[in-house]
Amino acid sequence: MTNVVYGHFDSAGSLYKQIASFCRDDDGFHDDNRLVRIYAGAIAECLLDYDDWKDGLADYFGVERSLSEGLDTARWADGDYGIRSFILDKDTELGRSLVRCHLDDTPETSFMMLRNIRASLTTSIQDKQEFWNRLHDMALVTLVSEQLIHHLCDQVIDVCIGADAWTLGDCVQAMGALSGQYHAKVIEMEGLGVSKSAVIEHDFDYMINTAMNEAMRLGMPDTAGMYTMLAANDMQHYVPYHKADAINLIAQPLFQIFSIYDSDLRSMMIAKATGRMMAVAAAGDNPDMDVCVVTPLALSSMQGSYISSLNHV
Repeated sequence: MTNVVYGHFDSAGSLYKQIASFCRDDDGFHDDNRLVRIYAGAIAECLLDYDDWKDGLADYFGVERSLSEGLDTARWADGDYGIRSFILDKDTELGRSLVRCHLDDTPETSFMMLRNIRASLTTSIQDKQEFWNRLHDMALVTLVSEQLIHHLCDQVIDVCIGADAWTLGDCVQAMGALSGQYHAKVIEMEGLGVSKSAVIEHDFDYMINTAMNEAMRLGMPDTAGMYTMLAANDMQHYVPYHKADAINLIAQPLFQIFSIYDSDLRSMMIAKATGRMMAVAAAGDNPDMDVCVVTPLALSSMQGSYISSLNHV
């Protein structure tokens, strides 16, 4: 009979090797902060199997920290582990995808993996409280992001489609517009100088990559391509600002409930929520909308509101 305990410990050891390989470069430099972010995603994925993720988080780390304290990005910066939210999301999603290979459909497997991740990290990293504090905060933001996006999309469907008779296309387009507006607030235009154009384009790529990765993770085909049918620079975008405002009325209370006060985190979460709504519309064997319609609908609206909002900063 297979020894289940040692089997899972081997999985945790394999997971450590996988994660560590993403944190080294050719010169042997080891990025400890990236190690924390990827592991945080793996731990958060396992904690989602708890009946109450907050209890699971507190139990695993042995601390009860308020949402506002754990999500205080100024404290992250002071502790030298602050990071752009889109990079944070990319790394935590990588951790989630890596650990899924070692899990099955039973919560017990996740609980065993959590125990053995701790054992593996304690052996490899030693029991440094600073490391575990960082890991807690990164796991917390991953869990909160998942909860907020889930609630936002559910409420948009209930309120905008169920009560106000919007179509899924309306929701996708409006959430894309809201995403562009939120991300424009993050960019500090005055200090960019000659790099202004490059930063604007680079940050737009961050935003659409986050939305598209979330959509494809949830089953939307990638056949359309990331930049499919985006309007040329001299074309006028249609941006449904009034519908974006309606969705923002739903999002604002959720940001307060989950203590998301940082504009960069809000921007990332709205972009992911846009991707999730794209998947609602275009994923599955019999989607409501074709991916070749959904993708330009979301991204052109996102681009239009982003550029327009930057022009009014």
